[in-house]
Amino acid sequence: MQARILRLSEIDLKDRLTVGHYISKDLELIRKLSRGRYDLVPLGELATVRGGKRLPPKAQYSETGIPYVRVLDVGDFEVELDNVVYISPELHGIIKRYQLKYNDIAIVIVGATIGKVAIFKSPVSPCNFNENLARITVKDGELDPDYLLAYLQSGYGQAYIGWLTGGAAQAKLSLERIQRIEVPLPPRPIQDRIAQVMQDAYATRREKLANAESLLGGIDKYVLGRLGIALGEHSNKKHFVVKSSRFVGRRFDIGPYANEFNVQENTPFPWVQLYEFAELPREAKIASKIPDTEYASIGMPDVDDSMAEVNIQQLLGREIKANKTVFRGGDVVFARIEPCIYNRKIALIPHEVKEALGSTELLVARARQGILPEFLLWILRSELIQRQIAGRMTGTTGRRRLPSQAFARLKVPKVPLEFQREIADEATRQRDKAKELQQEAEALVTEAKARVERMILGQEEVS
Repeated sequence: MQARILRLSEIDLKDRLTVGHYISKDLELIRKLSRGRYDLVPLGELATVRGGKRLPPKAQYSETGIPYVRVLDVGDFEVELDNVVYISPELHGIIKRYQLKYNDIAIVIVGATIGKVAIFKSPVSPCNFNENLARITVKDGELDPDYLLAYLQSGYGQAYIGWLTGGAAQAKLSLERIQRIEVPLPPRPIQDRIAQVMQDAYATRREKLANAESLLGGIDKYVLGRLGIALGEHSNKKHFVVKSSRFVGRRFDIGPYANEFNVQENTPFPWVQLYEFAELPREAKIASKIPDTEYASIGMPDVDDSMAEVNIQQLLGREIKANKTVFRGGDVVFARIEPCIYNRKIALIPHEVKEALGSTELLVARARQGILPEFLLWILRSELIQRQIAGRMTGTTGRRRLPSQAFARLKVPKVPLEFQREIADEATRQRDKAKELQQEAEALVTEAKARVERMILGQEEVS
């Protein structure tokens, strides 16, 4: 068993200086693994490990060329090339030894996701990887690469990685330490079966997540379709008049203004501006003035852009810095700053919440009498609103914001209450079904990992 260096912050100087007190859960799992059915073999005897390499100074990514894998391309199961960047063939000559090949395993060796692993199944070749990753290439013979991935993703594999890095967030997993990871080595047919359990789980997970994504993507189409609103292509052909006062602080090209007039109004409902549809309160509070009072708190990261829900934290007044916006149950919060506004960080505060404090970058829309908060939510999340936002942002590039006055002037259809309820209920049903599918997908993988761990220990027979 390898020795571990404790950080000073981990030591309780007032009470415990005994080694036993600091035996971690990682070590307990490793000990449990050592008592399992199968022999443990150092990874260095079964595979070769190579690190990536930093690009030369001032090197630039290209639109085409050699795929260059980074940490964010290491998916939950496979290395994903959907959003990969490229390097020029000239750079390829410099780092050609640092390539991923089919069935290689990429492991993150530094940063917040240290220890995350994924297998490379793409036929793309060559494919380089950067200095924050290492490549594990299994030697021909005893070890199945897919089994190795299943083991490294299991609680036991992650425990070994955690032990070797000491659990420090800023630690680096050296190539030598990776080679010291001990791998239980059952017969090859058992390895193959264990690997298949995880492959099946991730295949079903992908299917469920794709169905969930389809449901979420269809909500906007459903809402606008029921309202008879068809958004045409961005076009500048239609003539219109814009008041000169509207140009102040805004773009002067015609596109953003043309978008506002490019809606096919087949809807039988009248159009109103948002301030007629909802109250737009701008109440604020400084929680730190009452430091021992507990508040419900909502930060920008707490706004789920896909599910239109918020995560509410409970914080003491002393923990909440600066002036905060006041929200109430049934309010729709609307991110006003880019890129959050384009990512649709727009969500409904649960009705049971009496008061919550949150980021001043969140605008508030509170449904007026005769308007359902849920209907207001799905309208504000729609492409209809995104089209109207274009060109109305002000400020410095990368930190532009939607002015409160522009928010108040957004156009929405005024719909009878029963029709609102029908649309909102169906949109919410689709969202809830998508959420259920996502939870099922994650539960499948969790269950598969638990089963794999039992198989690795020999506690579950492998058929």
